[in-house]
Amino acid sequence: MKSDRFSDRSIPLLFFITTIIAYGLLLPETGFYWDDWPFAWTAKFLGPQEFIPAFQGVRPFLGPIFLVTTSLIPPIPIYWQIFALIIRFIAGLSTWFALNQIWPEHKREVLVASLLFLVFPGYSQHWVAFTHINQEWIALICLLLSFGFTGRALRSPHRFHSNTVAALFLLAFGVFPTEYFLGISLLHILFIWVIVQEQTDHPIQRITLSVKYWLPYLILWLANVLWLAYFYTLGSYDSYDIDAFKKPLSLFQILVAVGESIWKVGIYAWGQIIILLGRNIFVPSSLFTIALIAIGFVFFVFCLSKFN
Repeated sequence: MKSDRFSDRSIPLLFFITTIIAYGLLLPETGFYWDDWPFAWTAKFLGPQEFIPAFQGVRPFLGPIFLVTTSLIPPIPIYWQIFALIIRFIAGLSTWFALNQIWPEHKREVLVASLLFLVFPGYSQHWVAFTHINQEWIALICLLLSFGFTGRALRSPHRFHSNTVAALFLLAFGVFPTEYFLGISLLHILFIWVIVQEQTDHPIQRITLSVKYWLPYLILWLANVLWLAYFYTLGSYDSYDIDAFKKPLSLFQILVAVGESIWKVGIYAWGQIIILLGRNIFVPSSLFTIALIAIGFVFFVFCLSKFN
């Protein structure tokens, strides 16, 4: 008899359907936006090689990413919007892969968290595809995969070194192109601690092993911090500032920032959907959105109920 249960092999299809529903229905109506236009102009009239000197004084490690992607994809809006769908699909799968290596016994919870990451409404720059695919999404995928290979290294001792090298390589690609993920990359120690505590009950040994496994990631992270500190002192970087490089934050300021982040990510980002729909709830687009949310909710509940 054929099983009516979903397995890990069904996950890519689920993520693909979710990506299309969340971002692909209006694909033909989308184009270039905001910073996409100067980047597209550069690619078309100056050539992909121009991105290397263009980013030299801003984010030097971004230039090669733009060079590669613009060499492969012409500056045509629909091509970049399709590429954005592919990137979001890969990012969702990368999240699922990473969390699955860290919490392999919590498959349903990992799947839910990965799907929420995929459709997170607080991120509004998906449509600025040309800019943000290059500026953060490729680096973020590398960072997510780095988390996954770290978990795989600790759970597969016979392949510890090869997986660790892969994790460090991906970490470098995740943090050096942009300063956006300087804080998130510290999650390595949390994930390492989660896995190590399953392997030993001795507190001192748990701390010792966690620090030992985290040390190469910490060294790479510190190298990135030193690089950013040096680069900021050159004076040529004139974009987003990092407050911590200006002056140390007080404990109160840190707590306020953490609280604000939790509020925005955990409540406001999701609640704004209801607020937007409530402004014109009876217009066709709002009714269609509500119907789509309801159908999607039923679909995902069904999928989770069938997931092993």
